[in-house]
Amino acid sequence: MTADLILRAWEWLETTIALEPTKLNIGTFVLLELFQKAVFRSADDSSECAWPHTQNQHLLQLGVGRPDEGDYPTKLDEKALDMLKNAGPMIVGGKFSSADYFVNFLQPWNDYRAVSHWSSDRLVPKG
Repeated sequence: MTADLILRAWEWLETTIALEPTKLNIGTFVLLELFQKAVFRSADDSSECAWPHTQNQHLLQLGVGRPDEGDYPTKLDEKALDMLKNAGPMIVGGKFSSADYFVNFLQPWNDYRAVSHWSSDRLVPKG
């Protein structure tokens, strides 16, 4: 965790909200969670959960959203999701592998198999 990473996350937030400030200002966020190491080592082994068992100690969560106006999906939704899709490279660059990204809400671009230590059969979305 560096000051530059936090500043890049803030830049991502401002750039995303600027797509449509009156709509994206209430549902778009950057959440930085600082954890003690014990949190990432709380399960006995990686077969008990899909939580990443890496050297990481903190989480940076990002989200995009807007008021429900019954008109999904719009061009704005597509642009906001593109910002979310490209947030990793924008914020951390190519320095980290896809396994370093904690997947909160699965999107088609997420490599959830790389994040998890579960077998791929247990991670295949149903339906």
